[in-house]
Amino acid sequence: FFFVPMVVHSLPMMAMAARQLPAFAARTPVFAACPVLAARTRLPSAMPLRWYTTTPSTDPSAAASAPGSSHHQGACAPAGDLPASELRELLQVAVKDQAELREQVAQLTQGLQALNESVEKLQAKNLIERYKTSAERDTYSDRPNRWSGTRWKEFRPTKEMVRNPPTHICHMDNQTLAELAQHGMHAAHTERLLREIMEVDKVTWDKAHDILGEIDVYNERYYWIESLPYRVGITVAFICLIMGYAMVFNKTVAYYYGTMVAGEDLPEGVESVSELTVNQVGAWTWNWMEPMIGTGCFVLLCCQFIRTQMWKLNMSPYTEAMLRYRANRLADRFPQYDRTTVRMWAKHLPMVGHDFWPTYRRYARH
Repeated sequence: FFFVPMVVHSLPMMAMAARQLPAFAARTPVFAACPVLAARTRLPSAMPLRWYTTTPSTDPSAAASAPGSSHHQGACAPAGDLPASELRELLQVAVKDQAELREQVAQLTQGLQALNESVEKLQAKNLIERYKTSAERDTYSDRPNRWSGTRWKEFRPTKEMVRNPPTHICHMDNQTLAELAQHGMHAAHTERLLREIMEVDKVTWDKAHDILGEIDVYNERYYWIESLPYRVGITVAFICLIMGYAMVFNKTVAYYYGTMVAGEDLPEGVESVSELTVNQVGAWTWNWMEPMIGTGCFVLLCCQFIRTQMWKLNMSPYTEAMLRYRANRLADRFPQYDRTTVRMWAKHLPMVGHDFWPTYRRYARH
């Protein structure tokens, strides 16, 4: 992703340097002293190019400054101009090198396009966008409305598009798990804790479940005490539901409560409660049931209002305070693991069936 674009962007600079190299070589003794470098510079025919032999100069004064002196070991003295046949050979080599360079540039460009398409496919949010970024979109580049309207409804995924989909939370990478955990997905918290156990204890994924079961045993030690207020509240609310209906509309219960507790008599002209219909019984009992039901609703409304104000003051109601206590207690018990990962996993009560019995997480793998 980084090497190919760097090479492609550096090609113009390389071409510019190649065009300026002959002029630089004409002014540089090192290039003129070496036959290989002088040949590869591909000087124009108008510029004289001389070969140098390995015969040193016999003039002592010239030897000090000549390329064949001790300062230029292996350098040579001029032998004559380059023949036309060798110039033609150099020209053929230059043409061949240019063709090879163009071929390499074409291959790099094609590879870069393939990499760009791969990146676009990976960044696509859905199959339709991923399909649009494939090479087939070039066929319909002149039809911009192809994917609008009914075309989106007609789209169907192919086998290649849905090949090897993730079917379990353990198939996700660490970045995806972190994002899911931030959205409150408990399965992501569980998988993150499993990977933390694997990293710290150097165990396999299956063995990490056994260790997680031991952690869950300690975490649910006080489960019944912690969940007691909810169970009591559910039970009391269910009893109030049945009794409230019975005390308003049931003839037997309404008559007993009205005469024995509320001290009310039957309506005028009625000798027995069996003479009344269900609606008439409700109208009779509503005289003393309305204050009770209204007061109960008002109490619940006040409790809800108090809870809302507690949230605004950043105070923790019972549920949040209890979950925070569970999380801190578990993190203190297992300090070898990442504290944040343990706390986020512990802030979750097990699922409860209709029999009011919990399903602990050590018995249910996600």
